[in-house]
Amino acid sequence: MNSTDKDTYFRRAEEAWRKWSRLLFLSSRDMELLEDLWEREIPITAVLKAIEEGFVSVFKRKKKRMLSLWSLKRRIEKEARKALTMEAGKGKKFSRKTPPQYREVLERAYALLEEGEFDRATALDEEITARVWKEASEEERESALAWARERLKNLDAPPEVKEEILLRGARQRLREKKGIPTLF
Repeated sequence: MNSTDKDTYFRRAEEAWRKWSRLLFLSSRDMELLEDLWEREIPITAVLKAIEEGFVSVFKRKKKRMLSLWSLKRRIEKEARKALTMEAGKGKKFSRKTPPQYREVLERAYALLEEGEFDRATALDEEITARVWKEASEEERESALAWARERLKNLDAPPEVKEEILLRGARQRLREKKGIPTLF
């Protein structure tokens, strides 16, 4: 990885942290962890997913406790193992249900990941999710939203964050039901 990659890696982690945390900056210990993760070539997607999952789990609890990136280290390692497993299997396992038009876009996204184009691959993955949502019937969307509401009923988060999490969960649920894998 070159220095530009490192800058992007740190920037993306810090942006994700600010999105979820009330703290504007990562601690020096957190920055050391990021440095270690970057040097070990842990995918940024593992860090981003761990941050999101960590905060969602905090929002679900009645007693809130402050998170640090360091406290998410195990979660990051778990996500990194998933990413490496996906990479070893090429991550290109589609179910029989996966519609051909999505396979083509997923293949492009996987190719971009292999080239290190995380932002472009993520954009394609988000495009698939948006298309699935748009093409779904009203009944399918309502069912997915009901599923997400039930799963997140104890979520105690600011309304705008809660709404975003619910919608993201519903979209992912609909995508899973249609047999369309996600990149991360």
